[in-house]
Amino acid sequence: MSEVAHAEERSVVDWLRRLRRDLADSILGKRVAEQVRERLQEEVTRGEGKEAGDWDRSILDKILPRDIEGCLEEYVQQGDMKIEAGRIRITPRGGRRLASLAKKKLEKLSRERPGLHQTPKLGCGWDLDRSSRRYELGDDYRFLDIQKTLLNSLERKAPAGGPAATLLDLEEEDLEINEKTEETRMCLALLVDESASMGEEKRDAAIDTCLALARLKEPQDLLKVFIFSSQTQEIPCWEILNVSAPKETTDIKLALQTARRALKSERGRKQIYLITDAEPNTENHQYIGFEKAVPGVMKEVFRYRQEGLTLNIVMLDDNPLLKDFASRLAQFNTGRIYFASASDLGRVVIQDYLTSRRRARRGN
Repeated sequence: MSEVAHAEERSVVDWLRRLRRDLADSILGKRVAEQVRERLQEEVTRGEGKEAGDWDRSILDKILPRDIEGCLEEYVQQGDMKIEAGRIRITPRGGRRLASLAKKKLEKLSRERPGLHQTPKLGCGWDLDRSSRRYELGDDYRFLDIQKTLLNSLERKAPAGGPAATLLDLEEEDLEINEKTEETRMCLALLVDESASMGEEKRDAAIDTCLALARLKEPQDLLKVFIFSSQTQEIPCWEILNVSAPKETTDIKLALQTARRALKSERGRKQIYLITDAEPNTENHQYIGFEKAVPGVMKEVFRYRQEGLTLNIVMLDDNPLLKDFASRLAQFNTGRIYFASASDLGRVVIQDYLTSRRRARRGN
């Protein structure tokens, strides 16, 4: 099901054309080939077909739409997929199954390559999920941070050349209290570039990221998903498996504007992730080139800053125009800018969300 969900082919006829070209690298193709062989064997048994020796030379030409539908019937029966008028659609149930797989894959990647930096290059770093402050009269001793309290005592004694501190050496000024944490709602928007430059690998990574984020987010958090090229469209999360924007030019201003307006009436911390591999080059449905498109994007980014929205940008390419674009954005943006490969996309977004979620709980 994953192969079908991530493919751009969205109809049985599209898959028929694809598999007739090449079965070699397709899991579905191998299942279809087996289905065709079984069908041909039945025809031979009935005296209606050629012997097996002639099959392999013509197996591609003998694939029929019903062979493909037969191989997908299992998913249809499970409620993971629908085939209506020759169109293949992944259902919300199927989307949740794929989301669980994407979540597991990204968790495995995170264990193998933990941490990331807010720099143009990915790296390793750790964010300790703890926040504390000095003791104040009336604080509950149950929230005492023992580790930091002892460290404070050691640091206080060290400059004076005194002996190693013990519990009996503690002073009130050493006491450190863990901050109480509060749940804070987060409103997330994922803007996925669907313009002509986004290849299959990048698109697959964006789909997995969207699904995993939907599975990982806290129940009280909101996730909105937008796909864009020269136009922008808000879609239900699971529909990213079924729709795509026209493969056109890139209007980043419109995408940012649409997301900002969609979140305007929502309550909570607002965090937007822009995923793109192209510089802006379009405005108001007209191609105007990079230099003319940048000012409009900058104005929109400035609006984000004014309205307290955090804009995180993940760039899936590092060409000179994108680097120039990133340096200009850095002057106004209060969020983070990452350059990442398709294989790192999900890890970047998920870890950033989890870090932001921890900070929200601490009230930072």
